[in-house]
Amino acid sequence: MASMKSNPVSSHTADRVAGYILLTLLTLLLILTAVYSLEWHIGHDPAWLLYEGRLIDQHHLAPYRDFHDVNFPGSLYFYLLVGKVIGFTNEQLLRVIDLGYLGAIGLATWLWLRPLGRMVAWGATALFGIAYLTSDITVNFQRDYIIILPITCAALLSTRFSHWPPAIRSLLVGVLGGLAATIKPHALIGWPVIFGFMYFDSQRTQPRQPIAQLVRLGLPGLVGLLIPIGTMFLYLLASGVLSNFIEIETQYVPLYSHVILTPTTIDYSDRFGHILRSYTALNGFGWWLIPAGVGIALVLRANQPESRHRRLVFQMIGLAICYSLYPVVSGQFYNYHWLPFLYCLMTLSALSLTGLPKTYPAAIRWLPILALAGGLVLPPSQIPDALHGVYRRYVQGQPIPPNDGGVADELATYLLTHYQPGDRVQVLGSGGPSMNSLLLADVIPATSFLSDIYFYHDLSHPLIQRYRQTFMSQLDQSQPRFVVDMYLRHFFIGPDSSIEFPEFSEWLARNYQLAYVSKTFAIYEYLPEHNRGFVVYPLHETNIPIRYHPEAAADVMPVSPDQTSDPHVLNERLSGFIDRYDIVQVEFLSEQDPTRVIESWLGQHAFRIGEHWINATRIVEYLVVAPECLDMQTSDVTFGSSMRLEQSVVALIEKGETKWVCIRLDWSAIHPMNDSYKFSVRVVVPDGQVIAAYDSQPAGYLEPTTGWKPGEAIHDQLAIQLPDTLTVDCYRVELVVYNEMTMEHLSITDSAFPGDTFLLRELVPNK
Repeated sequence: MASMKSNPVSSHTADRVAGYILLTLLTLLLILTAVYSLEWHIGHDPAWLLYEGRLIDQHHLAPYRDFHDVNFPGSLYFYLLVGKVIGFTNEQLLRVIDLGYLGAIGLATWLWLRPLGRMVAWGATALFGIAYLTSDITVNFQRDYIIILPITCAALLSTRFSHWPPAIRSLLVGVLGGLAATIKPHALIGWPVIFGFMYFDSQRTQPRQPIAQLVRLGLPGLVGLLIPIGTMFLYLLASGVLSNFIEIETQYVPLYSHVILTPTTIDYSDRFGHILRSYTALNGFGWWLIPAGVGIALVLRANQPESRHRRLVFQMIGLAICYSLYPVVSGQFYNYHWLPFLYCLMTLSALSLTGLPKTYPAAIRWLPILALAGGLVLPPSQIPDALHGVYRRYVQGQPIPPNDGGVADELATYLLTHYQPGDRVQVLGSGGPSMNSLLLADVIPATSFLSDIYFYHDLSHPLIQRYRQTFMSQLDQSQPRFVVDMYLRHFFIGPDSSIEFPEFSEWLARNYQLAYVSKTFAIYEYLPEHNRGFVVYPLHETNIPIRYHPEAAADVMPVSPDQTSDPHVLNERLSGFIDRYDIVQVEFLSEQDPTRVIESWLGQHAFRIGEHWINATRIVEYLVVAPECLDMQTSDVTFGSSMRLEQSVVALIEKGETKWVCIRLDWSAIHPMNDSYKFSVRVVVPDGQVIAAYDSQPAGYLEPTTGWKPGEAIHDQLAIQLPDTLTVDCYRVELVVYNEMTMEHLSITDSAFPGDTFLLRELVPNK
């Protein structure tokens, strides 16, 4: 009888099937997150670099001279090229470019790791794609992500294409290294490992004397490396900015290395401890060392010492070690600085898909897959958060919010509305929202400093002192139309740092008026024609030089708490003070005027523009006008059943190039009121658009309607600034009264004025 042969054991064991299932799920997740990412918005550093690219391309500004920047030219011109191809503000196409770049990294990864098996190559491609797309949004399309493609292509050339002449491979690897170095010079930290693999591989296939082999590979590699780097320096030399570039990189960048992840500076004695703590934390990626370690052990155990697979794994390990040190070079450990290491870690973790030999018990063969799956769901993995975002978008139908909360759009909208050709804008602050707004509005910077980060650290260094002086000189020369103060500014704490820039604060106070306030920024507009005085409470005369520059001391009227107890004396001081100014700005420092005597007097003798808060300081502004705005006319109109407008006046006032509408309203109560009402005075153009408005409780919240008594006269004086771009032939000044809680308008009960809107006056400019 012929002996029966045993059935062959299928290679698709349960753990291998589980590996394919995991890879399929990862691929589906990658596709899902890629589709979701198509609706992301531009932000963070890519917006900054796209803005700089636009300045170079469309406004012909020279980097390092016309605007300061610590980035290498490769970064600037990569984003310039992207902007020229897709348009500098096309978010949708930028997302397509980003995904296309990720696809190129994935293809290079597949070709590089294919000798280790389909599952490993597939897994590495999917794992990094998911890790990138589900990471913090700040890593999106960063420079550290851009350098991953040349790293991967160089590793691919060093391990494959052995039939190519070694000199050609070495030359191409050098060119790739040079390209990466023009973006971030320390990207070359992994090139010794890549060239080392080529050297030892060539010694096995075509052995030579060590020196001869080094020359054979090293010389073409060095030539290739110098081609992009030499081209970069020739460009800088031809553009006349080489000296500026060298100064920034050799003098400022070492100072900037004192700035750590938070807005804090450190001195040299603390630097080593900070770097050691940050490095050993591995940005929270430590869990991934388990599947990576398992995968390394699997491949090394399964192959002979001379195996090409083992050499490839050693190259992967070497690259992972090198790029774990990549953030150490700069001493700064932002999330995106870890991207090259994250990529290497994902490729090593994919080795766990190799699987244990079939001789191992079935329960143990599951361990590599479980280790890999754990890394996908345990912190710092953001896959659960990404899936929640996908659910909100495609199941609940919620749009993807801007990553800056809409700050850039709000600021850009204001600039686009008010910005005119020839205007300049200076931003105080740094980061995506401010640069994105300038990108969207396509405005020209007022100085060579796009950020104020240069002015608050290493203050004793001559370079920082010169930067401050240059900044102030350029401001005086350009006289920007708008100054944007981002509240999240680069104020530093730590050795040799400050949160103050007194010279700039003085300059801003002399020449600018607050034009717009949001939750995250304030916009100041250049109004040199306004003669401005300051009333500050509580403030003693001896403190004026501390808060204001000494030259402005004559324009400051300090009011101490004890001086408010005698209204007669205070009124005389105010009367003698305000006549010298067009605008009086009252600042309440961290506390209110308890008796409100300052606001009460100014409310009767000037016209209230409005109020706003800057941190803990409440600022109220008043327009001082001549007596022609006080000639009253009878109105005699009743709102609801309890409120009568007895008299009113509307006058058009010009202060320099600025036009103001000044309004005085005299009210009386018919009956007591239980509800609080607000007044809205609106300037309306013929098409019905409201171009300016003033909303407040009566007398700037000093006379709420709940306290009105029948027969008592209530006076309210206010001023509305008209837009500079107003070109209509006439416009109306209208009044509406509404319930502060319900927003319901009070109807006018007089038959002569039906509805809820009272026409105070129709104005015709220049007549």
